[in-house]
Amino acid sequence: MKHAEEQDRHSRLLDEHRQLWIDAFSHARHDWLNDLQMIVGYMQLRKYDKLAACVDMLKQRMTEESRTSKLGSPGLVEALLTVRARARSFAFRLAIDERFQLRSGADAAELAVRSLIAGFEAASEKGERGTENALACAFSNEQADTAIVFTYQGAYSEGALRLTVNELKKQLRPLAPASSLQASFGADEASVTVRLPSASGK
Repeated sequence: MKHAEEQDRHSRLLDEHRQLWIDAFSHARHDWLNDLQMIVGYMQLRKYDKLAACVDMLKQRMTEESRTSKLGSPGLVEALLTVRARARSFAFRLAIDERFQLRSGADAAELAVRSLIAGFEAASEKGERGTENALACAFSNEQADTAIVFTYQGAYSEGALRLTVNELKKQLRPLAPASSLQASFGADEASVTVRLPSASGK
């Protein structure tokens, strides 16, 4: 009986995982179709200045997706590439430094990314009409260490976000004892920085 329940649970998780990727591809396809329609529209109207800006935006997105796929951690790559597969209360932007290398701490990095995306989602609130919440995630190397910086702009619950930050500190301790987590909270803005030491810096 227990074995059957475990198999059923595993099957449900696998189906959820498959659906996540289906949703991610569907969302990406929708975005690309919208972008192509925009390009065609600018070409027909001969608005070449706006066309150039649109192409530059697409090139930037392709660059970030390419850098994401080369991070070297399947779990982290999945967390970042599928973040737009679900309806979010904020616009998500990703920036990965062109020289960035994830030298160690892949499990800790994945934990931080998944926890903070979910935490900002839970903490975000509906702002004034016409305003949009936005969450930016940036990866860079500080010397040999990994720095992951989340910057949020928009309405949010400070108490809910503090709970996420405090819980993440506890969860990171066994994975990366020398890691550090700093957070700042302001009116309609917040930032969280996670620093993970390189293997040689432990």
